[in-house]
Amino acid sequence: MIDERFNLPENRPFFGKFWPKGLPHDLDIDYSASLSQMFDKSCAKYADDPAIWFLKTWMTYKELKKHVDAFATYLHNIGVKKQDTIVIDLPNCFQFPIAFYAIVKLGAKCLPINPLYKGKELIDLFSRTNAKIIITLDVLWAKVVSKIEPEWTFDHIIYTGMLDMATGISRLAQFIGKRVLKKIPTAKITDPRAIDFRECLRIEPNAPNVSIDAHKDIAVISSTGGTTGIPKLVMLSHRNLYANANQIMNLFLKQKPEEGEQFVLGHRTGLIGVLPLFHLYGLGAIMNVAVAMGGIQILFPRPPPPEELLKTIYELPDYNKFVYYTVEYMLVQMLEVDPRIVKKYPLNGRICITGTGGGYLHPHIRDRFEQMTGARITEGYGLSEAGPMVSANKLWGYREPGYLGTPGPSIDWEIFDMEDFSKGPVPIGEKGEICVSGPNVMLGYWQDPETSAKVLREYDGRTWLLTGDIGIMEEHGRVQIIDRKKQIIKISGRLVFPSEIENEIGQHPLVKEVAVASVPDQRTGEAAKAWIVIKEEGKGTLTSEKLRNWLNQNIAEFKVPKHIEFVEDIPKTAAGKIAHRTLQEQDPLWVKINNG
Repeated sequence: MIDERFNLPENRPFFGKFWPKGLPHDLDIDYSASLSQMFDKSCAKYADDPAIWFLKTWMTYKELKKHVDAFATYLHNIGVKKQDTIVIDLPNCFQFPIAFYAIVKLGAKCLPINPLYKGKELIDLFSRTNAKIIITLDVLWAKVVSKIEPEWTFDHIIYTGMLDMATGISRLAQFIGKRVLKKIPTAKITDPRAIDFRECLRIEPNAPNVSIDAHKDIAVISSTGGTTGIPKLVMLSHRNLYANANQIMNLFLKQKPEEGEQFVLGHRTGLIGVLPLFHLYGLGAIMNVAVAMGGIQILFPRPPPPEELLKTIYELPDYNKFVYYTVEYMLVQMLEVDPRIVKKYPLNGRICITGTGGGYLHPHIRDRFEQMTGARITEGYGLSEAGPMVSANKLWGYREPGYLGTPGPSIDWEIFDMEDFSKGPVPIGEKGEICVSGPNVMLGYWQDPETSAKVLREYDGRTWLLTGDIGIMEEHGRVQIIDRKKQIIKISGRLVFPSEIENEIGQHPLVKEVAVASVPDQRTGEAAKAWIVIKEEGKGTLTSEKLRNWLNQNIAEFKVPKHIEFVEDIPKTAAGKIAHRTLQEQDPLWVKINNG
């Protein structure tokens, strides 16, 4: 049934020229359904179909459901109650989706965290959410998490090994990997609170039926980066995640291909999971979407080298094509693959769609990747607070590069005045803050009503999420993202957008990667600084002076970075975004000002 609260007016501009053929304007779903109901429905419908591939091992939906029900029973037996917080501290592996769907089945809250977190980062997350149960790798517990005691103590520890459920890898190969080559770290756990994950699965499934309010009950608390150094904790309800899974799934299933296209994505389509499931990009767009449409999660414990990824996809059975979710820096890595490797593992159209997200896709990278592979690149847009998907370009037909496409079904967006939200939307073609409304918009930030009130605002009878992104809407309702509101550089009162400078520098033939951000300046208030990775053939030849002279031919002089630093690598976040804040905080000018 269509929920009238999320019906959009038919006069929205994005329903016109560029709206994907066959895609409904509004979701026709039961908004009272929980994630567990979505999971159970797919497991019944696709019982004998493959659900997950991980390290040469397959798992069907029937097997996945058996494991989930058993694990939920174990959690119930140790006292897990509705809205308790349970930590998943795991890389991509079978154990992650099993644990996740067991947790939400009981109405508990899942706190997925980055396995790279340490010390104070962990104490902060655990204490703020009062997490008392953790599911983690044996080696992570032994070498990282256990070290924070007595500052934080867990009542129950469920540990697992990376290869514990990867039965497709022989015992000899596991032994060599663990003991001989030491590529797969392990640890022995003797803590009396601890139990092996596999033991939890041996219990007879008998989990209780928990009543879940899909609108109000929190399913996930997701840590998202901020500019204050303290992560914000996004609260997403069952409805938020269920709606967003259906919004993304509709983009695959309901669009009508142009003449000549023979495939219809959805059932048995492989979603390549190189992105981490602990991040909402992976959890929402890969794991939940795969389950919702009967697809296959192709999981990797960490992003593999591009050569290994090509080989794996080439060798996997092609049931119904593959979709590759990625971020820009992974495209850059793919562009550097030896052409002989590409020829050795021809994909023959197996990857039909490459979806990018997690940050702005620079045209110079998009163009080179499409020329090299011939694959469609569909640029999407989203953020953790929106579950995470907001919009995507069309899968078939004309796709003009540079736009964020159109919002998903039942999602509305507007460009509001960036200084005063109460003034409402700005005229078509003017810059402003991108704001989003829909059933996928978060409940708020955990225990932070003040910040929640700043980003969740009421206008025209609806709740709008202020994204912090600056954009322009054209006459057909499509949006171009200009920059992050908090990353805009103010030079002597003039606004400079880092992404514009990044795009110009990125087009230089000797530049491999670039990041631009502000640094303090006594004369102008702020100045632009560029951190640049040079291609091998450019090292020793490209200088700051030569680059500035080149830029002066293309952009206004005041936009040319005052500071240029050549670096070997540019730091990234777990979601693959450039870590602009890290670059700023490590810069000597920033350190000098902030340390007085």
